[in-house]
Amino acid sequence: MKKKTFAILFYVKRTKLLRNGEAPIFMRITVDALRAEMSIQRSIKLSDWNDNKACAKSTNPQNKKLNHYLEHIRHRLYEIQQELEDENKTVTAELLKNRYMGINEANVSFVELYTEHNQKFKELIGKSFTAATLTRHETSMRHVIEFMQYKYNKFFNNKILFYPLEKHFDLPTIFVQIGNSECRYFKIVSQKNK
Repeated sequence: MKKKTFAILFYVKRTKLLRNGEAPIFMRITVDALRAEMSIQRSIKLSDWNDNKACAKSTNPQNKKLNHYLEHIRHRLYEIQQELEDENKTVTAELLKNRYMGINEANVSFVELYTEHNQKFKELIGKSFTAATLTRHETSMRHVIEFMQYKYNKFFNNKILFYPLEKHFDLPTIFVQIGNSECRYFKIVSQKNK
């Protein structure tokens, strides 16, 4: 697997000065030439910023504290990159930024999603639904998995992502190859989880 290029740059926005005359500090994450930017919620006087080193000039304790904070952010981003690689996820600038900001990812596998749906459905048997309906949903899930195994001729590891399914799979093809009822249940699960 080709190693991805990864860079972190801190810079000030000279064109967006705050009322106190300071410039906000931004961070740019670059992975394979794709960028993600965000404010780090700090600001500095333009005269205290060193563009070449992308940090504050260490002329006073406040700037030293800011530089320590910048290094802390850099270190945390490297940790997040390692976590993503350990999880076998594709590292992107946007994913790094979102993970740093605490924004949840939408990487839910279809099987996990459908299993969760069926577990919730089980609780409603006798109240709103019958056991036969749950059986149909479970059968549909099994048929979709079998179809994916057949179509892609490889071991299915329950990591087919839910959101890309709508983009990459042609629903009319699924209708023909796995039947109308499975596709109907497939659509029900996708609509409930949007």
